[in-house]
Amino acid sequence: MSNNLQKFRDFKYSFCPVTPIRPGESKIEGWQSDSYVFKDVIDKYKPMTIVEIGSWLGASALHMSSLCEAHIICVDTYLGSNADLWREHKTKDLINNFSQIYNQFCINITSHFKNDYISPLPMTSSSAAELFRDCDITADLTYIDAGHQYKEVYDDLEAWFPLADKVLIGDDYSPRWPGVIQAVKTFTLEHNLAYDVSDSKFIIAK
Repeated sequence: MSNNLQKFRDFKYSFCPVTPIRPGESKIEGWQSDSYVFKDVIDKYKPMTIVEIGSWLGASALHMSSLCEAHIICVDTYLGSNADLWREHKTKDLINNFSQIYNQFCINITSHFKNDYISPLPMTSSSAAELFRDCDITADLTYIDAGHQYKEVYDDLEAWFPLADKVLIGDDYSPRWPGVIQAVKTFTLEHNLAYDVSDSKFIIAK
C-alpha cells in the first residue's frame, strides 16, 4: 500500500470512517452521473483515492465506486444548492433539509453495500479543503460538482486542484452554466494548464 493511500485511509477513518447504515428505499438522482467520462478517466489514471465536491444523493460516487475500488470521500453540506435553498425566498427548515438529504444519501450508499468505501464529509468545500491541507491529504482524483457560479467554481479549482495528485474532473461545462466555462478558462489560463472537455465535463490532468 502506498504512503498516500494509507494517509488517505487514516484521514477517512478519523473524520468520516464509513457511511452510516440506513435502511430504506434507494432513490438515485443525478445529472450525467453515469457519464462515460468517468470510466475513461478511471481506466487511464487508476485512482485508489477520490474526493468528490458536491455529492447530492451519491449517484456519481456510486458510479465511480462501481468502476474501481477507490476510497471515496464525499464533501457536501447536504443542504441542497443555494438556488434550491433560497428560491422564491421561502423560509427553509435547514435542520430538516439536511436530515432528508443526508439520510437519503446514506440509504443510497447502504443499498449498494458501499458503506466502507464511500464516506460523507458534511462540510463546506472551503472548510474541507482547509482540513485536507492541514492534514497534508491529497487524492488521486478530484471531482468538482458543487456550485455553478463563476466564483464558486473558481474558488473550488483554486482550493482543490493542488490537492489532486493525478487528475481533476469537473461537471457542467455547458452553455447553460457560463460561470463554469469562464471559471475553467480563467483558472487554466492563469496557471498555464491545458484541459479537455467531453460530455460536458472538463478534465485537467497533472
